[in-house]
Amino acid sequence: MVDSLCANQMSLNFNLREPKGNKSTNVYAVVKYGKIQLKFSIGCKVNCWQWDKKKQCPIINDKMSDDDVKNNIKVMNVIASFKFGFLDFFLYICRNSITISREEIKEYINNIINCINVNMANNQNLKKPVIRTPKASTLLNKAFDIYYTEISPSTRESSKRIEKGKLNAFFSYCDEIGKDKMSMLSAKGMNEYKAFLMKRSKQIGEKGDSNKTINNKCKTIAKLINSVLATHNDFLRYRIPKVEYVNLEEVKAKGEEKKRRPLTKEEMKQLIDCDTLDEKEQEFRDLFVLECNGSYRISDTAKLFDTSKQYRTTIGGNEFIVINTQKENIISVIWVNDIVKAILSKYEKGFKYVDLTNETSYKSQFNRIIKKIFQKAKLDTIETYIDAKGIEHKEKLCDIIGSHFARYTFIYHGLFEMGFTPSELADFTGHANEQMINEVYAIYTTDDKVKKAARSLERVLGKKKETINTTKSRITKNTINEQDDLIREIKEALYCLGADLNELADINDYHELNVILYNQYHMKLVELGIDKDVKEVYRLDGLSLSDKRKTIKELVEDITLKMATEPLE
Repeated sequence: MVDSLCANQMSLNFNLREPKGNKSTNVYAVVKYGKIQLKFSIGCKVNCWQWDKKKQCPIINDKMSDDDVKNNIKVMNVIASFKFGFLDFFLYICRNSITISREEIKEYINNIINCINVNMANNQNLKKPVIRTPKASTLLNKAFDIYYTEISPSTRESSKRIEKGKLNAFFSYCDEIGKDKMSMLSAKGMNEYKAFLMKRSKQIGEKGDSNKTINNKCKTIAKLINSVLATHNDFLRYRIPKVEYVNLEEVKAKGEEKKRRPLTKEEMKQLIDCDTLDEKEQEFRDLFVLECNGSYRISDTAKLFDTSKQYRTTIGGNEFIVINTQKENIISVIWVNDIVKAILSKYEKGFKYVDLTNETSYKSQFNRIIKKIFQKAKLDTIETYIDAKGIEHKEKLCDIIGSHFARYTFIYHGLFEMGFTPSELADFTGHANEQMINEVYAIYTTDDKVKKAARSLERVLGKKKETINTTKSRITKNTINEQDDLIREIKEALYCLGADLNELADINDYHELNVILYNQYHMKLVELGIDKDVKEVYRLDGLSLSDKRKTIKELVEDITLKMATEPLE
């Protein structure tokens, strides 16, 4: 309820709904009563440029069309009738000094409007037909369905849910500002949305949206406008133009400033050796270790345990699992090393606690439990990183660990210990090319850069030396007999190392013989302590092939005997 008011505390004004438009718009009566302000449509429309703002009534002159003159005269009649009705109401509450509620004001003014409509019922031209345009939210919902039905039907459900969340954020914005018109789908509307998100982020502070998040929210709306609303036949009648969204500058942490990082060998050992885990935690720990060695994404975990969704092959003594990645729909090759093989064998008959059938649930549970596991393993070093808003954080490793750390771990050790190139790692990790490896996962410390440079120099110098030796060989040898000499040389080396020459008689391919030489004999000799090229071993001066073979055999036997008699440390 509101206390009784003086006459100067109550007022009536007439305004246009869109005073700066280029078409006819509704006329509103605005009633103010103390702190209460109410708007009422009087059921009339007038062209924006034919309205006198100061006098609060339509303009009539001899330059106007007959239809406009007739309409404006009738609008003036409605306004005059409204004023008389309002004056009667105004005098009533003033003379009686009564209190009145907001709802009673609404009821009385609506009665005035109803009486005017009855009196003007025979005048059909009083109110022009209203052509209603759909809400922005209605159009965007339809555009969303069309986009993922016609334009991008193969999008994963999880990705669609993320995009739907961004769309709902825009709808919340519409509710908050009390505006849901088609004009919000313009370039101006997009800029206003971006400004709103930026302002709110600043008010919230550290927990507000980063520039990257703001860009993603705005680009989702721009995508639906440009791909559907501005081009699809169902929406052409609305003449919605395409919009160009200008990205905000994003903060991208680099190198050691990133939140995620590879785990060291010592940290991995500490994790594996932790003996305080219960059975459920052991299963999740094993899956984390599997990721660190398997190079796959957490969304593809189930495929490693489902033979119907993989292809297995063995090449050169190494076993591989080939899967089609869920996120990128790109082939990923997983090397089944000893650790991968052991974990896959351990859970060949399934898990007791882990459920891989629901990806979303599994991922959430995985990241929650792995934090507890790291805490029990006392992997709680303080990590310093920069977030997406450029703010520095210091948190314990066990509080920020997640599945993606495993991917960083595989790629880092693949680059710096195994010696794979970024391009080769892209095949293992299911990336289209090496760009993601170089820009996201390859975290280089100063020592790493020095080692990388040294390894590159060693490779270049090694190739240079090899080229020089090859050139000399070609100069001194007859070109016609060169391949035959190489083949004979390899066969002699194989004979001296115990191979049967009869079995080699039909093999005259140099590369095939080289594979046999190094795979079957060279590595065995290295393991026994003969750290030389096998061809150097058989090239002993002054001995026949038989004597060379006998000498090598004795050398191998001596080393084997020595290894067998040495006490274990």
